[in-house]
Amino acid sequence: MKAIPISNILMIEKLDGLAQALLACPHTFQDTPDPDCTFASLRRLLKGTDSHNGGPLTFNYSDYTYRQFKSLPWSQKGTHTQLTRQLPDFATRKGAVLGSIKMHIPGAETDMWYYDTIAVYKPRRGFCGWYNGSYNPSHCFRFIYNCDKGFTTMVRNGRKLHVEDQQDTVNNINWTCLYGAMDGNTWVADRNSGQKPRVVIDIRVPIKYKPQAEVFEKFLRQT
Repeated sequence: MKAIPISNILMIEKLDGLAQALLACPHTFQDTPDPDCTFASLRRLLKGTDSHNGGPLTFNYSDYTYRQFKSLPWSQKGTHTQLTRQLPDFATRKGAVLGSIKMHIPGAETDMWYYDTIAVYKPRRGFCGWYNGSYNPSHCFRFIYNCDKGFTTMVRNGRKLHVEDQQDTVNNINWTCLYGAMDGNTWVADRNSGQKPRVVIDIRVPIKYKPQAEVFEKFLRQT
């Protein structure tokens, strides 16, 4: 996997909308299990000491991949006040991001794009342990929204890549994008080490759709 810049303002706006709608949804965080993104854990997996199915053995995040929150009006009426609160429509924003890839990027059109993960990581303790995606080989675009500190560590064929969560304070862009093949040979673990919630949106397409994945990568780089 590799980190790629996101310069396409249309995609940034759609991702921003989804992230803000997600953060407005109800969250339940837990203190356990303890964050474990250590190489000792990875070595146990590589040696077969710990069995796995390609997914993480341990994690601590709230998963919204299959949830549908629709906006509902909320009001409080009093003698002199009337307040109305409209939550962002998470379901609509969720569909808009995936739909824009499926239908509006020439060369990337296919109904096979899907969400592998839509998650919110708890401040400081949110993490995802080592996994390699062998359960469903695919091309992975992992979008990370974080206004504070966090990191992702990737290992493929003995080579390590460590990527800190990025913030562009000038343009107010707090997205990091990681792209690569999750085919059982790439191991990934990541953590939120900052004081604010961290959003992870993992969009994938099956491994045989490499041309579409490459077109989407180019689209993300366009200014």
